[in-house]
Amino acid sequence: MNCCHTFIWTLCVFYWLAQCQGQDLDVCTPSTGVNKEKPPPKLPEKYHVAVSVIIANKNKSIDMEEYYDGPGNRGSLIFHGTVNKQFIYSYDTEEIIEIDRSPSLFGQNCMVEKMSADKENELIFGYQKTNGSHAHIYTAAGALRIGGNLTEEYMGKANHAGINCDRWYSCVYWPHQNTTMNVTWYFSDPDSWRVSESSSSIPIRADVQGSVISPDGTKRNFSHKYYFQQFEDATQYPFDDSVFQIPRGVYCPKQNQKALPTLPPYFQVTAEIIYPDFQGVSYISEFYDKTSKLISITYKPLLDEGYGLNPLRETHDFNTGVSYVTDLVTRNCSVKPLNVGAFTDEIYDARKVDNLHIRMSTVAEFLGFGGNVSQNWTYSGVRKVRDIDCDVWTAVKMDWPPSPEGRGKYSVWEIYFSTVEWGFVTGEGTPPEFQIPIKVEIHQHKLGLHSITNLINYDYTRPRFTQYSLESCNVVDRRRFQLTFPGPFISKIQDRKDFITSFTIALVLNIGIKTPLRVAAVKLKSVSDKIQVLFSLMDRVNLRNTKVVNPLQEISLAEASKNLLQAVLSGHINLTLSNDVSPTAQTVAADPGSLIETTSSTDLFGGTRCPVSGVSNQKPLPSMSPYFSVTKEIIDPTFKSIQYVKEYYDSLYKYIWLLYRPEFDMGYGTNPLMEIHDFNTGVSYITDKYLGNCSYRALDSHPHESVVDAKKVDSTHLRMATSAEILGLGDLGNKLVTNWTYIGKRNVKKIDCNVWTACKTDWPPVPEAKGKVSVWNWFFTQKSWGVVSGGGDDPEFQVPVRLVIRQPELGIRVIYNFINYDDTWPAANKYDISSCYEFKKRRNFQIAFNGDYKTLVANKRKFLWTFRFYLYLLTDLSPIRVTNVKVHLMYLHVSQTSRYKHSPIHVTNVKGHFMYLHRHKLIKEDIL
Repeated sequence: MNCCHTFIWTLCVFYWLAQCQGQDLDVCTPSTGVNKEKPPPKLPEKYHVAVSVIIANKNKSIDMEEYYDGPGNRGSLIFHGTVNKQFIYSYDTEEIIEIDRSPSLFGQNCMVEKMSADKENELIFGYQKTNGSHAHIYTAAGALRIGGNLTEEYMGKANHAGINCDRWYSCVYWPHQNTTMNVTWYFSDPDSWRVSESSSSIPIRADVQGSVISPDGTKRNFSHKYYFQQFEDATQYPFDDSVFQIPRGVYCPKQNQKALPTLPPYFQVTAEIIYPDFQGVSYISEFYDKTSKLISITYKPLLDEGYGLNPLRETHDFNTGVSYVTDLVTRNCSVKPLNVGAFTDEIYDARKVDNLHIRMSTVAEFLGFGGNVSQNWTYSGVRKVRDIDCDVWTAVKMDWPPSPEGRGKYSVWEIYFSTVEWGFVTGEGTPPEFQIPIKVEIHQHKLGLHSITNLINYDYTRPRFTQYSLESCNVVDRRRFQLTFPGPFISKIQDRKDFITSFTIALVLNIGIKTPLRVAAVKLKSVSDKIQVLFSLMDRVNLRNTKVVNPLQEISLAEASKNLLQAVLSGHINLTLSNDVSPTAQTVAADPGSLIETTSSTDLFGGTRCPVSGVSNQKPLPSMSPYFSVTKEIIDPTFKSIQYVKEYYDSLYKYIWLLYRPEFDMGYGTNPLMEIHDFNTGVSYITDKYLGNCSYRALDSHPHESVVDAKKVDSTHLRMATSAEILGLGDLGNKLVTNWTYIGKRNVKKIDCNVWTACKTDWPPVPEAKGKVSVWNWFFTQKSWGVVSGGGDDPEFQVPVRLVIRQPELGIRVIYNFINYDDTWPAANKYDISSCYEFKKRRNFQIAFNGDYKTLVANKRKFLWTFRFYLYLLTDLSPIRVTNVKVHLMYLHVSQTSRYKHSPIHVTNVKGHFMYLHRHKLIKEDIL
């Protein structure tokens, strides 16, 4: 910014920059002495004024605003119109900051120049130093070139634009600026003109005529007029500090620097992200721990990227290169390789090492001011954000946003930290923290993008491991354990979360696992002053294609469990605690004999339960009724499918009734189907519920029969499954081992349940599963829970709630939710096959029973089944062939006594359907 350049953009000042041979006496002769008649008015220490400059010799005009702050030692000029620039004069840092405010160049063109004494009169606000001190702005009068070492002559009254004024004149000569000029000032007349409440007299106008003599002796005349408007005394009407600050979105390479604060390697924060251009706001909660290489991000996605639009929590494990994505509404959890994606790009938590690998971001990179731009940041001053005084640093970055549109374009980044005077008490309740990140703002002027990230409740405290818990993420198997530390210590644990963190670290260091995420759902409770710790060990996640540099290789869950047992027995699981007797901290090892495998957790699906040797806890399974009705919700998370099956089971009469919608056409269409399996005759009746079509076939292996109701006796015969087998509790075949073990209590669908687990082989019954172990978890309501079923009977207890089957090696997981389980004897009319026969193959009967059978009315269901059974004994008909049985009670009114007397009970429409299917040779061979 040379002398001529300064003049072009600051024509409002009273000088012309050149060199001369001496003063021009043709213009005027400078006055000497002191003005004794009437000195010019005294101006306020802070003011704002708008100035219109008429440059007659150039036939042009300029509009500008001037801000003067004497106590703040600063000034600012803002030019409007074709000269759209701002000059900020910072005397404390001795800098002149020139900013181009043109829309096409805003944010791009900013220059910083050092002040110096030899340019005193180049500066509209002057420049002075006293006794070797730092630079100072001129006084208010000096800034307007009034008073001081100038001699003004009072010229009497005048009128300008109808305003009564006092007028002063001076002849000014600047020998080192080579300029001689006549200056005439007009101030409002306080005796006859009132201009504002705050000032008695304000500048109205200034006329400047003079000449500049160049080095070759050439003389050039100039004539300027300055019109002052909107003069405001800022001591009474303060202006905003922003006029002395570098505007938002502008990067200036200043020489006077201030170091960015140093940040700890962890934090927790809630970020409010505002997109003014799109009128959108989103929120993200973040937990970051560089030491443990863990990051957790909770947010509501703006777009569906494969995980839906519900709030999501992403947990990024940079130890193993795995990302866990949990739907916080449905609790569904998915895993994927950690890679560049929605929240793992160069704005958030991953940085590219090369084209094939990524690493975890540093805290500075996570907040946007680290990486290859760390040397680019420049201190921009102090601004207020949410009424908080903030130090601001600004930088320029290329290739943002990280998209083809942002390539080759620069953006301006600003980060705000609270000044050192501000202390913050965060949500953790720690001592006040200082120099907290408050805001990150990004301007991409070329693309018109603007992003504001408000950092709320930023906390330097290390996040607890509970913030990364995968307790509800059921994509891997887990085992639940209980461990006890001797006491009395429980009352001395000031913060249970700190205890959980220490305990987790102890496990990571001693049992061979590589990431704290494998320790989940840690709970503490006091038992006789001892500390009882309940926790889950998660299995490893085997994923390929992660791009994290050098991911750690994890051991299996079985190996980790064995290591846990050995570490406990060896006394290696120890913590530093203070007890109730002595405040002195001491190292305490877990009780070597206290390790128990259990499942006291809110986990819905459970995991493997092939027990560690010597660890067990037994309780008998509930007994099962020989008949029941239930609706099964069958969930297959692998294929994201859900199927519903309604079932009635009666082992006394050997009938099973199913209602379901097939997933694919097995020869009977895809409409809802009703199947009735008659294990007396070996016939299966299949009815299309929409069309009414009925088919029958021999009972044999079938998708539902093979899993639900038919069991092989040998290679050619079947039998009806028991109620335990049909619910998955019984033996599934000679090659399968049933070893149900009680493993504790668990809450399912807000229902307190007892849980049993078994390991079985050869499931599912396919060749791929031969010899492989599957894990079965059964959930029954606790005895204290009563269940009133749809049948309206008395409450039932120890009712089945859920069955979870896992086949880890094949990646299979199936969940059966049992809804409205009812152990009431199913009604006989459920097994109606009359629609399967033409009318000519039906015969209708009516039978009357004489006598008073009032007691039968109370148990009509039993009467109907008994009636069918006796017909079976008398006629050799299968009870299912007796259908549409109805009972009618006829009442005779007797007027003399006004009482009802029972007539004989009439059983009507007893329909016998004579069929010949039971003589089929295939059935004779298949039914034992």
